[in-house]
Amino acid sequence: MKKWVRLIVAMTFIIGGSLFLKLSRTNILTRLPHDLVELNARRNSEMALYFFFSKDTCVPCLDVIEVLNKLYPDTPVWGVLPRRELPEESEIRRRFDVVFPATALRGRSFVPFFSPTLVGAVGKNILFVLPISHGLKNILPDYLEAMKTKGLLLR
Repeated sequence: MKKWVRLIVAMTFIIGGSLFLKLSRTNILTRLPHDLVELNARRNSEMALYFFFSKDTCVPCLDVIEVLNKLYPDTPVWGVLPRRELPEESEIRRRFDVVFPATALRGRSFVPFFSPTLVGAVGKNILFVLPISHGLKNILPDYLEAMKTKGLLLR
């Protein structure tokens, strides 16, 4: 009898814990959070880029920051950091030489499948979700130009 009670209690904790994690996080492919949509609405532009990264991301993967820094004045680029790292924003900016603004999201966590990840969106509509890997820096400008054109067509 005690084994059944222990089993039921254990299953309740497992199911409850997984439900808590599911409800506290929104997957990046579901929808763009309202916080990010508001950031781009102020800029009134065709396409915005949201770069999800953290201080623990592999350094060779972050070589795309150089490309994003060059795009920043014309195309809105927003760095999205985990909330726990926002107090260290200035140190992260200096360490990775980030020019574009960085923010963290309020409320529920917004977790991409991979880190770093680049998301291109027009308003609430996500155009692409691009996991960043080492060596992508060379083809990224052409890819973004093609996506910007598609974004203009969808607008």
